[in-house]
Amino acid sequence: MEKKKLCCAVIFIMLPLFASAEGSPSYDDVQNEKAYFLSSSIPEKTLVALMQSAEKNQVPVYFRGLISDSMEKTAKYIQYLSSKYGVSGVQIDPVRFSEYQINNVPAYVEKCGAKFDVVFGNVSIKNSQMMIKKRGDCKTPS
Repeated sequence: MEKKKLCCAVIFIMLPLFASAEGSPSYDDVQNEKAYFLSSSIPEKTLVALMQSAEKNQVPVYFRGLISDSMEKTAKYIQYLSSKYGVSGVQIDPVRFSEYQINNVPAYVEKCGAKFDVVFGNVSIKNSQMMIKKRGDCKTPS
C-alpha cells in the first residue's frame, strides 16, 4: 500500500514537468507555431541535446504519447532527464503529430496560417529555420 501511495505522489509531483494536449492551444487555434517533435526512443544524449536546443530557442517539445502507455514510466523518465540534465518537460500531444503528419522524429515544424513546413532529421533548429526561410511554404518574402 505504501508503494502505491508513493507512486501516486511521484506522479502528482511530476505532472508540471510534462503537459498533456489540454495544456496547449489546439492545432486549429494556432496561426503561427514552432514545435519540435521528439521521442523517448531517441538515444538519451541526443535527445537531451535536442531538448536543450529547443529550450534555448523557445520551441516547445512534443512526444506522441506515454512511454509504454504508462503515466508512471513517463513521469519517471522525464523526472530523470530533468534532474540529470536540467531540461524542462515535454508536452504529450498525439493530435499535433497527426495534424503535422509526423511519422519520424526528430522533426521541426513551423506553421504559418494554414500552411506548415517540416524538417525531419537531426538538423539544428537554426539550420531548420534557415531552410524554411529560404525555400519552405513559410519562407520569408524576399
